[in-house]
Amino acid sequence: WNDEVLLPCENCGRTFLPDRLEIHLKSCRAADGSQPVSPRTSTNKSVSNPATPSSTTRRSLRERNSSNPPARPNTVVCHICGREFGSASIEIHTAQCARKWEANEALKPKAQRRPVPEPVQMGEGEGKEEYNEKTLKKWNDEVLLPCPNCARTFLPDRLEIHARSCKAADGSAASPPRSPALSSRPSTREAKSPVPARPNTVVCHI
Repeated sequence: WNDEVLLPCENCGRTFLPDRLEIHLKSCRAADGSQPVSPRTSTNKSVSNPATPSSTTRRSLRERNSSNPPARPNTVVCHICGREFGSASIEIHTAQCARKWEANEALKPKAQRRPVPEPVQMGEGEGKEEYNEKTLKKWNDEVLLPCPNCARTFLPDRLEIHARSCKAADGSAASPPRSPALSSRPSTREAKSPVPARPNTVVCHI
């Protein structure tokens, strides 16, 4: 899924879903400080017609360009999970997402628990698009974890799955990081109560 669905950023090498990569590229800069061209812009520039268009073709192109593009849904990026939600439901979602984060962190040893990420503050005169860019960058830097072999970033539960098949530069397979919650639990013999079995889940390839 990571190799075929996610797309890497040409500057920092991090992987994103196609729609999130476009948002990320607006704020990601190369090592020399230059800002990359978004995929949509580069695609439009790469399409060229060597033949000289007729007046009818030029007129139709002008009419097409003058028409307003379809409005993008009014969405806001969640600072905890990185997903987009409607502005009317984002507050309800973030409250649920924060409780889910705290429940997952409670399974870890205290030394390894992470606090709920803080939301990005919207600056004065800042639009929703700029806010989403900053939120997505903060989410990628503070929530996702890098693979020790390929440096790609994943959610903690997906990193464990990815590490089973990721190989280092020397060809050796990475040792999958055990979930801190699982490693900190006592053995079956010492446990006072049986540990509930983990649900039998399958990762969606899309």
